[in-house]
Amino acid sequence: MTAAASLFLLTIGLSIGAPTLLGHPSGYTQACTPCDPVAPTSATPSAQPTDPLTANGAGTLIAHIRVAGQRGVARADDRPTGPVDIGPAAGVAVQVELSGQPGPVMQAVADADGTVQAELPSATYWVFVPLTSDVAGLPGAQPAGANLPDGRPVAAWAEAVVPSGGSAEVTLVIAVALP
Repeated sequence: MTAAASLFLLTIGLSIGAPTLLGHPSGYTQACTPCDPVAPTSATPSAQPTDPLTANGAGTLIAHIRVAGQRGVARADDRPTGPVDIGPAAGVAVQVELSGQPGPVMQAVADADGTVQAELPSATYWVFVPLTSDVAGLPGAQPAGANLPDGRPVAAWAEAVVPSGGSAEVTLVIAVALP
C-alpha cells in the first residue's frame, strides 16, 4: 500500500469516528507513518477487568445509629408527641451495600457510642440496620422499620456518598414504639 493510500484510509477512518486506525489491530489509536509500529494506548483493553470498588480511590464512612421512641397515641395535653431520643444503638448489626446492588460490601457491629466507621472505595452506598425481632439493648422493643429503595424491609437506613479522600457521615434512627 502506498503512503498516499494509507493516509487516505487513516483520514477516512478518523473522520467517521472509528475507534481504531484502519489497517491496524483493534485497540490502537495513535497516528503513525506507514512504517512505524503503533504503540498501544489507554484504549487498549486491559487483561483484567476494572473493579468498580477500587477504581475511584477511597474515603471514610461514619455511621451513627440511634434509637428513638415514638408514641403511637396523641396526648390529651399539650406535651409534644414527637420522637424521643433513647440513645445510641450499641451492638446493632450494620450492613453496607453499593447503591442498588444487593450484597453486603461491609458488615459491622456498632460500638458503645452507636458508631461504625470504615474506609471504603469512593461510591454511593446504602447503609442499613437489618430488620430483626429485637433492638440490641432493648429486649422486646420492636423496630417500626423502613424499606430500602428496592423494597427490602430494614430497621433503618440512609444513603451515603463516600468521596475519594474525604468522608461521609450519616445517622440512622431506629424507631421503636413507646407506651
